[in-house]
Amino acid sequence: MKHLSIKWSLTAALALLVLMIGLISGLGFYSNHSSSQALEELAATNVRLVNLANRTQVHALRAQTFLDRSASFSTQGNPEKGQESLAMAAEAVAEAEARFNEFRAVPINPEGTLVPHRDAIVSAYNAFVTEGIAPLLEAAPFQIQRRQEELGALSAELDLAMSGFIAYTEERGANVLQRLNRLATTIGGIAITLLVISLVAVVVIRWAMMRSVVRPLRRASEHFARIADGDLTDQIEDRGRNEIGQLYSGLSAMQEKLKQLVMALRGSSERVFSGAGDISAGSQDLSSRTEQQASALQQTASSMEEMSTTVSKMLKQPKRRISFRSRRHNQRSQGRRGGAHGATHARDCRQCQPSQQHYRRYRFHCLPNQYLSTQCIR
Repeated sequence: MKHLSIKWSLTAALALLVLMIGLISGLGFYSNHSSSQALEELAATNVRLVNLANRTQVHALRAQTFLDRSASFSTQGNPEKGQESLAMAAEAVAEAEARFNEFRAVPINPEGTLVPHRDAIVSAYNAFVTEGIAPLLEAAPFQIQRRQEELGALSAELDLAMSGFIAYTEERGANVLQRLNRLATTIGGIAITLLVISLVAVVVIRWAMMRSVVRPLRRASEHFARIADGDLTDQIEDRGRNEIGQLYSGLSAMQEKLKQLVMALRGSSERVFSGAGDISAGSQDLSSRTEQQASALQQTASSMEEMSTTVSKMLKQPKRRISFRSRRHNQRSQGRRGGAHGATHARDCRQCQPSQQHYRRYRFHCLPNQYLSTQCIR
């Protein structure tokens, strides 16, 4: 069942159903054809042949009766009645001949069982009418009376042949009806058998569909639900090489690919987590260094503040007053030691010299610095 293709299974099931429908239809056509043929045979033998045979016999007996009356009337001295009865006998013979010709014209199977009975009727009719009554239509009345016993015997033979033919047709009709009943019973049994086979086939096909299609699809749906929930550990079974097996093979391949993808993502996330840890450690190190630098900056600011306080204290101390003459004396002495430095000092003093208003409010003191430079302090 695992390797049986679903497509060909459905095709075979449909072909079986079509075959059974064809068999039932064929039985119906066969039953209809057989019934029609049997009814035609019954109509040909029981209706038409029996009707023609009966009418032929009736007209023959009428001819015999009118012929006997003609002889009786003639012998009793009533020739007119005798001639009238003779004419009616001739008319009856003509009607009998016409019905007999129709009887012989009905087509039958030359190898069938009806032929002997028809031949017996033909032989008895020829002996009774053609060879017995027809020649007496022109005979004398005493000759007709003389042959009445012979005509009676021939009439009995014709009646015996007719009885045998009617018995045959009745038996034939009963056989045909019995055959039709047997055919109907057989067709009914075959139809019931086909119906049972159809029901069994439906049950088997449903069981096969449930086993090969519905249950595997439900199982595949459960696999998809587990995969959607993140469970990739379920074992996917092998379902053969049919369409369901191909579906399960694809599902198994998809699950393996998802496993590989999840493992790759897990490795990448671990690497990312490790890198994040390194970055966090670096950030902590950088933070500690930044704190150290901030502490150093605070110390530097404190030192600068102390220096500013010291300079402010120095600026508030009484300054030495140097006379203009002593200053010129010192400048000359410095000029002798370094003219260039004196010129530079004079230029710097000029650059640093404030305006007259500013000069009136503040005084500048030029202090020598190791005889190399002059520092201007406000």
